[in-house]
Amino acid sequence: MAKAVELEEDALALNLLLQEDSGMRKAAVTHYEVEFLCPDDNLLGLAAHKNKNRKTGEYVFSDPIRKVLEVYIKKLKADPLVSKDRKGFPKVLFESPQPNRRGLPRANFDESFKRVKNALLEDIKKDSALSVDDIKMELKAVERFTQHRIRDLNDRLFKKINATNGQKEKAVGRTPSDTEKAYEGLTIDEMVQLKNRKHLYIREQFPEYGQAINRLIERWSLQC
Repeated sequence: MAKAVELEEDALALNLLLQEDSGMRKAAVTHYEVEFLCPDDNLLGLAAHKNKNRKTGEYVFSDPIRKVLEVYIKKLKADPLVSKDRKGFPKVLFESPQPNRRGLPRANFDESFKRVKNALLEDIKKDSALSVDDIKMELKAVERFTQHRIRDLNDRLFKKINATNGQKEKAVGRTPSDTEKAYEGLTIDEMVQLKNRKHLYIREQFPEYGQAINRLIERWSLQC
């Protein structure tokens, strides 16, 4: 995500950030319609026909990401080239760049993601602080990484902050068991606090994560 911001692939950076923070799947984030966004409740609503399990979904995001989304929506509202509804709100988070698909979401971020991965690979090859074996290991890790693995990454992050199994399931849009629903903290407010803890943990472990988010906010604020 930080490399995407560095390369000014800002839409991709936000897309990856939402996948990581909300737990929503790649396609659902890319095709997201703004009318289902509930920023005051830290919720990304998802219509049943858009959800893989064909059920209406609610994906919680952290307080810091609410700030990112608020600034991004303001930027879209101020952009005369962005398609909007009658109330002046953008129709989708990531509008297609193709002229014949105005008002529709873009198909994917595959080319942008490939560009970012290639830049990371070049950085690793040029890193004189790494041994030959370390370079091979790092290159393999980046080459194998896909956006679908963000959900696996989330599982590991929730373990790091001691989330319960029910919380982990709820956090990525899966349905906890009846026992987990009864005895674990799964309200929206509790899930927001869980996401806040995960966000803080990532910032502490990887300062470039927070720096990249701050750059996005600063960059978009200038366009509002």
